[in-house]
Amino acid sequence: MQIVLISGFLGSGKTTFLHHLTQDIQTLQSHKIALVINEFADIVVDTLPHVISSEARNLITITNGSILCTCKTHEFFACIQKLAADGFDYALVETSGFANLKGLQAVVNALSQQLHIVWLDRIVLVDAAKILKWLKVASNARNQIEMATIILINKVDLVNDEQLEEVTQTISELNPQAKTFRTLYGNINLASLLQPSALQSNKPLWLTKNLREAFITIQIAQNCTLSQLEAALTALGDKIFRAKGFMTANDQIWHIDYSGHFTATPVHHAEEIGKLVLLYDIALISRKEIMEVFRILSK
Repeated sequence: MQIVLISGFLGSGKTTFLHHLTQDIQTLQSHKIALVINEFADIVVDTLPHVISSEARNLITITNGSILCTCKTHEFFACIQKLAADGFDYALVETSGFANLKGLQAVVNALSQQLHIVWLDRIVLVDAAKILKWLKVASNARNQIEMATIILINKVDLVNDEQLEEVTQTISELNPQAKTFRTLYGNINLASLLQPSALQSNKPLWLTKNLREAFITIQIAQNCTLSQLEAALTALGDKIFRAKGFMTANDQIWHIDYSGHFTATPVHHAEEIGKLVLLYDIALISRKEIMEVFRILSK
């Protein structure tokens, strides 16, 4: 079985790209493909039909921790073992946006000793408009770029030519060996370019500790409106990396996504309505302060 690792810091467009890659591999040749989605939080937001299409033959979600953390490696091992035993050709693994890829070496070593697995490229997406800011405040954003074999500079429509050149130069300095592409909506066909890849880094590699304190699940008040939620998230601003979840307003279910910009998309169905997952900068804001914002909102 061949494994493709797909990573990228919060809001970089991993899920949309995963949809494209699944289609491209299926078009190139008929393969049995499994999708393994890793959510750092305790609920899954991005694996609904409106985000991941029904073309996926099998979908497995691993929540409440990173598969590259000590707390989740056994669950990930068991998942890959079962997929290999079931005859899958590919496992497309989307890591949590908060994942530290420096934990990958231990995972590769352990799995490769037990199973006949070929590790293909490590594809990392970056948000062209936000990656320079993320690199200043989040070490995991830097680690992901340093460990990539293919880097997609995504959302290029959100920056001008000068900004795009600055992003490209910065990424090249962090990882001059990676193949770099510029994309819009993660739309690029890489299926025929995927190659076996070895981990090569002069930096120390380790299994990371769990960073549970970096996210919080908020219960959205039933009487909360979209405008109130937008105001609360906007007030938190750069102190939070990302917010995702589902809420009901105006007799409609809404998929909420915030990463510097608030979007609410109507959907027909959701399992976890009324919950919002926030990933935040613990150096800038405390869990208590976030709870206070939403306590005031619910009054």
